[in-house]
Amino acid sequence: MEVAILERMADPQAADALRAPFALGDAEAGNSSSLEAGVAEPQIQTRTGLIRASPASARWPNDLRGWLPLMGVHLSDEKIEEILLRLSWS
Repeated sequence: MEVAILERMADPQAADALRAPFALGDAEAGNSSSLEAGVAEPQIQTRTGLIRASPASARWPNDLRGWLPLMGVHLSDEKIEEILLRLSWS
């Protein structure tokens, strides 16, 4: 639902940013960074699974103000407030 509303009210790029899989990064890059930071024997483990998250309504502000900018999508404060209002009606 949130993705469909973003696609209608913002743009497809905003919706696509929420469709992106969640990852904490590349294991090799994490290993290299750890070595550079002085960790003697870093141990990086890859795990795949589902996370339990708070209800979507509690995540919407964080998605719009936090996740979207990380994905290169910047919405105006006015557009964010308009979307949050629409999401609260859904």
